[in-house]
Amino acid sequence: MSNSKETSDYVLNKRYELDVVYLLRSAIPKYKNSAYIGTTPNPQKRLRMHNGELAAGAKKTESKRPWEFVLLVYGFPSDNKIETKLRVLGDLLFSKSYCRWPLHLHVMISLDELDKISNKSSILKLSNLPKNFRITQGSFDTYLSETGNMYSFADINGIPKANLFLAQEKSEKNYLPNDEPLLPISGKCPDCEQTFRWGDLIDTMHLRRTLLE
Repeated sequence: MSNSKETSDYVLNKRYELDVVYLLRSAIPKYKNSAYIGTTPNPQKRLRMHNGELAAGAKKTESKRPWEFVLLVYGFPSDNKIETKLRVLGDLLFSKSYCRWPLHLHVMISLDELDKISNKSSILKLSNLPKNFRITQGSFDTYLSETGNMYSFADINGIPKANLFLAQEKSEKNYLPNDEPLLPISGKCPDCEQTFRWGDLIDTMHLRRTLLE
């Protein structure tokens, strides 16, 4: 290499063969708490895209520009193998931050095929996932039929509208036993005696108030 500029470019290019996870925040003072997280092999170029200097920036960062970096985490290998991605997903789903959430995993390949991929190194066994997770299998159309039209369906998350506010107001003690962490998983409505997931109840309250009322 003939000069330091060429050496620097070579090191830069080799570094960006690795993925970089980045955290952005708005540089506008009143929006300092607005953040965005992403991954890229080229953070300088990606920041220019977020700020509209180059095409194809994320839609979520079209407003509140300009954006600035808060931090970068780099050194991740650019491994696009499905086993690697499933291992990362498994680590995420079993983490304390997410294992109590009312997550829904919809698989669009056969469950047998997913198990064969996962069992190669015990990456992500569906049978070991937290019991409060919902697991379904089918096409994308099946997913759409399961989620429904948020503006028109009568029972959101299986919670009838007539019971919704009553369940939310009366069941705090049913959702938060003394030995439970602050974020509960589920509880029984004291009136209809149906068991609902706490996350579904909160999500439904939000949809009722913002979209349907």
